[in-house]
Amino acid sequence: MAGLSASVAVCTYNGEKFIAEQLNSIINQTVRPDQIVISDDSSTDRTIEIAKELLSASGIEYVININRPGLGITKNFDKSFTFCTGDIIFPSDQDNKWESDYIETFLKFFENNPDKNFAYCNGYVTDDKLNRIKDIFTDEQMDVSDKESFLRKAVTKQFFPHGHTIAVKRELVMRSIPSGFYYDEWLAMCASAERSVGSINKKLVYFRRHSAANSPSEGGGDQSSVLEQINKKNFDAYFIWPGMQADAYERFLQLHSDDLDPELREELSAHATFEKQINSLKDCGFLKREFKLLRLFFTAQYKKYRGNRNTYICDSLYLMKKSRF
Repeated sequence: MAGLSASVAVCTYNGEKFIAEQLNSIINQTVRPDQIVISDDSSTDRTIEIAKELLSASGIEYVININRPGLGITKNFDKSFTFCTGDIIFPSDQDNKWESDYIETFLKFFENNPDKNFAYCNGYVTDDKLNRIKDIFTDEQMDVSDKESFLRKAVTKQFFPHGHTIAVKRELVMRSIPSGFYYDEWLAMCASAERSVGSINKKLVYFRRHSAANSPSEGGGDQSSVLEQINKKNFDAYFIWPGMQADAYERFLQLHSDDLDPELREELSAHATFEKQINSLKDCGFLKREFKLLRLFFTAQYKKYRGNRNTYICDSLYLMKKSRF
């Protein structure tokens, strides 16, 4: 397709079971990508071997990067983007499957909507055998006509499109992603602040959910299955900590303060302040720290800004690890 070039960024970690199916769905697109980037987080199985075999036979330019040690989900995607040369970048999980016109549909969208730098499609949540369970997004979530409403939902984490459904212009991902947000969350926030989000109301991806999945649950940012994730990967690389959240929100406000109404700016500032309050507990002794964290857990602010019991467990472990006592 004339005009825009496409890079696919596939992040992998021990994905030998499904990586071939996803790569084949990428290689066999109606409009093939100009480049495929594999960024691997120190897999111990045959993931890289399988990827090399398929990519070397595809005739498509490819890059394989191996992170030693592993970086975690967001930093791995951030790293993969640095190797991408295409005008449009397609993040990809290792275990999903694309419809054959996935790339073609997105490229046509961007060519027809040059004011957009972020777009997302719909798809199906499936089991490990790709049996459909439900749509990824509701009709309401696919509606981006009210830009101010979409912005508020994105920056307050009520809703943002998952990374396995998006494509973005290269200039958007070249802004380094802060550690305090998941990569898709950050990109959606920046694009919505610039009122440059578009949606494609077609089901183009099969979002496979299975016990070995490395990404968070389908909510896009929920720190679920805490013990499983702690056992699976590097603790610091996977979870998003209060101090990181505060720094990330402050950076977002520096970049986009003029794009936000005063009420939303104040709300994000309050969120950053609350994250700092939790982070400051690392300077307390054990009993005092746990008592204060427990009191915060029962506040409306904690439920709004930090989340549920799983997040509380993560925060307690984080503060224990970072404590000076």
